[in-house]
Amino acid sequence: MVEPSHLRSSINIPFFQCVDIGIKISHHTLKYVPNNEGSGATFCFWFFLTEQYAGKQRTILCKGSKDDFSHSIILDSDSNHVLVSIKTKTSTITGVSVTEIPLHKWTHVLCVIKSTEILLYLNGILDYKMSAEPHLNKKPIYIGSGPDETNSWKSFIYDFIYCPYPSSIDVNTFYQESLNQLLNAVPVQTLKSNPKMITTSSPIRSLKELMRWRPNVDPINISTTPLRTRSSIKKQKLIHCHDMMGGYINHSDSQSLGGSRLHCYNFRFWQYIDIFVYFSHYRVTIPPPGWIEAAHSNGVKVLGNFITEWEEGELELIKLLDGPDASFDKDASDQPLYTKYADLLVELASYYKFDGWFINIESKLPNARYAIKLKNFVEYLTEKMHHSQSESLVIWYDSIIDTGELKWQNELNKSNKMFFDVCDGMFLNYFWKPDHLERSMHTAGDSRRYDVYAGVDVWGRGTFGGGMFNSIKAIQEAFCNHLSMGLFAPAWTLESVAHHRVDDSDGSDRRVMQSFIDNENLFWHGKHFSELVIAEGQPTLEGWEVKSGGDGWKIEGDEFVSSYEECVLSRLVHVREFDQLLINVWYKGTAPNFLDSFRSIVRLNDKDNSIIQVIDSEELTASEGWKNICNILNLPSSGFSVEWCLLAHDVEKWKGHYGTRIKGASVVGYNFDSKLPCIHDVIKSYDAVYDSCFCTCFNVGMGYCYSVNGVKVSNKPWNNMRLQQPLPNKILPRSHDLYIQLSNDHNSFNGSSCLYIKGVTKSVIPLFDLKMIMSSETMVYLTVKDLNENCNAHLALSLTDHNGVVHNVLVEHFVHQMDDEGWITNVYKLSNYNNHILTQISLTCGGEDSYEFCVGQIKICALEGAPRVEPVEDLRYECTWNSKSLDDGDVNFTDVNLYWKAPKQKHYYRIYRDGCFIAECASNCYLYEDVSDASCVFVVQPVLEATLEVGDKYQLNVFAI
Repeated sequence: MVEPSHLRSSINIPFFQCVDIGIKISHHTLKYVPNNEGSGATFCFWFFLTEQYAGKQRTILCKGSKDDFSHSIILDSDSNHVLVSIKTKTSTITGVSVTEIPLHKWTHVLCVIKSTEILLYLNGILDYKMSAEPHLNKKPIYIGSGPDETNSWKSFIYDFIYCPYPSSIDVNTFYQESLNQLLNAVPVQTLKSNPKMITTSSPIRSLKELMRWRPNVDPINISTTPLRTRSSIKKQKLIHCHDMMGGYINHSDSQSLGGSRLHCYNFRFWQYIDIFVYFSHYRVTIPPPGWIEAAHSNGVKVLGNFITEWEEGELELIKLLDGPDASFDKDASDQPLYTKYADLLVELASYYKFDGWFINIESKLPNARYAIKLKNFVEYLTEKMHHSQSESLVIWYDSIIDTGELKWQNELNKSNKMFFDVCDGMFLNYFWKPDHLERSMHTAGDSRRYDVYAGVDVWGRGTFGGGMFNSIKAIQEAFCNHLSMGLFAPAWTLESVAHHRVDDSDGSDRRVMQSFIDNENLFWHGKHFSELVIAEGQPTLEGWEVKSGGDGWKIEGDEFVSSYEECVLSRLVHVREFDQLLINVWYKGTAPNFLDSFRSIVRLNDKDNSIIQVIDSEELTASEGWKNICNILNLPSSGFSVEWCLLAHDVEKWKGHYGTRIKGASVVGYNFDSKLPCIHDVIKSYDAVYDSCFCTCFNVGMGYCYSVNGVKVSNKPWNNMRLQQPLPNKILPRSHDLYIQLSNDHNSFNGSSCLYIKGVTKSVIPLFDLKMIMSSETMVYLTVKDLNENCNAHLALSLTDHNGVVHNVLVEHFVHQMDDEGWITNVYKLSNYNNHILTQISLTCGGEDSYEFCVGQIKICALEGAPRVEPVEDLRYECTWNSKSLDDGDVNFTDVNLYWKAPKQKHYYRIYRDGCFIAECASNCYLYEDVSDASCVFVVQPVLEATLEVGDKYQLNVFAI
């Protein structure tokens, strides 16, 4: 038996961090080399894992390069299982540990490679054993990553030992000795560390990972908002299929506690859509809780996405149908349908509280028999979903046909109808023409034609009408054919203006978000328009001032092509009686290197030619596909001019025309005299049903700061769709005499936004359509901040009695309550309307003088029987050691996990640390990172979502590890 001291006298590295390139150890660095070198190997180490898996394998140890190694220890890509790979003379054999490596816990790993078998021990216990005849080499050992790997990941290793022979030590004795050394050497905080709370929403990347999924691992991602009832059900429906930047965006929707930037897809037009699909190209897309809760609050169902694509997806698809041990046999499919994956999809939807699945199969099947099995899978999934959730949906995407071929039909026909027949609907591919829709309507029949969703790619890729702001043309065509509609990637309204922004250091996020909001209003509600100022179409240099760098500009078809030095197109546009300009252009690179340069600069000048506003895209990098820039300029009056400058060149600087290509440069002028067709014109908006309370502070779910009861408590930007509150579902009127908007730039009462109103004439402003049964006594609250003491604001309520008679009630006799920040809360008790139905909330304001004010809160709540705020119970904490402690040996950093009992109804929770506001969250747990004090005090204060009633503060003393 080899003594542990001899084993330790080989290679011994005390403590280091695996990150980036890792550590290389050559054979000549061995302190102790026994005579039987090469007959086997023994290696061991303590391992402290600090990061969860993210779809990529993580090398701990590799002897040799990735393509020429003898053995390696790797963490799996979709779990924290240990993979032990051994090269033999003929193949590579890989074993998988039974146990996963836990996060933020020290784990001892010992591997013994013998001539005929490999043994893996975890914490002194044999975990896995496999037979193999290893073929070892004398290559260097790489720790942290191999020589040809670039993956960056963080973890810690202590007491790494490697011996080039198969040790026969007593494992338990060696483990105890090593444990004693660990306890005396590593930072004591790492020994007391608890797992760090998972605060991100993430997909499932493979069927293997799906099989390993278990509930209760990330309670923070469970939605707490039930699906709200709507007052009516439309026959023709609208799907919003949200595909943006690959999904799970780091600074916004993947963050279950909210992101720290303004830049986010802050959707606000829930009243028009029926179904929200969160789409990505991962195998199983689980919708983040922010989207589930915002949608459910507005009565919108949310679907996850299951997808297989191309050749890699073919193997997964066979496993889906035949089971995880299936082989790819193109001649047969004799096994019974494998149902475990469908059962897990049902369990996922139930656990995270979303409403079904969008099935997108874009990898071909071997034959028609497999197509039948796929149909059976969809049928089984649909039945199980309906049994689990009666209102659930399974929607099929037009892709696979009955032969098993991948053939998009762009219609419902006999080739794909067998899938449609066993689920709740089909989303048609985007390349349809009107005759496709007509045939689809007849194929579906009168009873199911509204279950056919005509797909429209909002980016305009091959779609009817051209997409973008013309997407309305496709919607009109679908509705004329008595079908429903599916919008793919409506976040074009943000992506087309977002470009490459990565931070908000220069205020770019703020400018991007304003352009996004303008685009959203134009897309969903339309803007009043007049005419094209510069029409897109066949390009001509006429009207443009040309600066020709290199070989100058060249016209190819409908494109301008730049050369190897900077080429400039500039144009002066004299603005007539327009209120707004929409400035639009497309650009892409030219082969072989598509990464060409492009820049757009828009300058707004007054009548004296002085610059008032500049919109500069800065230098952008083109790509192989077309990219879009869309700017909206609001014009204060006539007599202005706009100078538009487009700059481009070829990064390779080749002679000729290999630079950026430009097309579709146009300027459209709008005014308020007529209206552009929009979704609002075609699709009837929904109104939601409220039980006994309606309350909103107009919180849109993002902002530049945060206020609590009118007091600003934070100046940090943030986004969190879980905190979005009811927003006006009526089109806010706008004219030269009245300006009204949801504003993040003015005062807020709770959250970051308010309703800002400025006008000169008396106005009645419809805000909300809804349904709420009134009680015998109802309290009405209106909170405003009057900016010039002339607002004269009151609520006007429309109430319908049991005979259908509408009573319009102006609520104007208030008791006033004013706070130190200038917010006035008007309180009124409304009686004599028991069992009347509240159907509309409007606001009246103004009089003889101009006015300017902010609306911070509207609250209408039954005096008796309304829900009450629940106390915070079982408040507790756990601490996690933070690796930043190694960067500064004098400071210990701790992450604090806060937990409390889940309430029966949805609450928001305000989190304070040592008296300072930290954040507001919508779950019963919170993670606070980087605590450097030995102790601190956290306070959690509940706020009931239905009434915004604030509860008592609950204090917790926290002691760092």
